[in-house]
Amino acid sequence: MIFRDSNSRNFAPANLELISRADLMRRNSYLNLPEPLPQIVQLRGALNRKINRRSQQV
Repeated sequence: MIFRDSNSRNFAPANLELISRADLMRRNSYLNLPEPLPQIVQLRGALNRKINRRSQQV
């Protein structure tokens, strides 16, 4: 469920919209961000994975 006016305190039935999980995932995808943010998000994930692998080896 999402809020049509983006106000999470407005619980009026006309302001609520039921959407599927797939649609919610598409709306919240990092790929919708302006350039170069998607690339930065990917690089951050790669860096976190490397850090986690190193900390597990110790």
